[in-house]
Amino acid sequence: MIDGSEEVPSKLLSDDSPNPAYTIWFRKDNCVLSWLLASISEKLVSTVFSLQTSKQVWDSLQTRFSATSRSRIALLKRQLQTIVQGNRSCSIFLEDAKQLADTLAAAGQPVNDQDFITFLLGGLRTTYTPFITSYNFACRDKELSLDDFQSELLSFEALVDAPPTMQTQNFAFAAKHTNYPKRKPADGLHLRQAKYITDLLQKTDMIGAKPLNCPSSSGPKLSADTDKVIAEEISVQLIAEKIMEIT
Repeated sequence: MIDGSEEVPSKLLSDDSPNPAYTIWFRKDNCVLSWLLASISEKLVSTVFSLQTSKQVWDSLQTRFSATSRSRIALLKRQLQTIVQGNRSCSIFLEDAKQLADTLAAAGQPVNDQDFITFLLGGLRTTYTPFITSYNFACRDKELSLDDFQSELLSFEALVDAPPTMQTQNFAFAAKHTNYPKRKPADGLHLRQAKYITDLLQKTDMIGAKPLNCPSSSGPKLSADTDKVIAEEISVQLIAEKIMEIT
């Protein structure tokens, strides 16, 4: 009735007598119309009161709510694209962003994992700028899954919130004292190791140095798959030499 698949019979037959088929259709349509009017608010009833058939009422409501739905989807997309961490912890920040993404998915607008990660990176506090740089460095060849990204972000948060005695240079030591597993993207550096490299670049104003397409061994001080660190007393010159070996 409401989708128009059932044709409306003519009111009269060829001899101008009432058409019994129309009488049956009219009764059914009135039942459906009554159900529709009983299921909507009084405010909405006033907007469709003048309509005669259930299909007319259905089409009017569909047009009205489709426009609202499109506006809602557009709003959700903007909220996700511009989401900001603020004072929230990473776990709460991730949960709030996921809620927006899940709502979009339920509305038929699923969010790609890599786009979701991009939105999250854009909303992190400035405290996480080293993490963003490290993430881009570590994933220059192969993207991290959303699960791996979340694990690395929570691990970094644990290091940021660690006591001051845990020096930011000694990431291997700090990782040992957190409950988060150390993860390494396939064929790439640890994100914590990439963060260490970024710190070295910043110390020597070489942050713009271009990395190789794949990790390479850099001698006894730092290897491609371990978290060894350079002693605090190392000279800036040696730091620069180490950076040159891996970039």
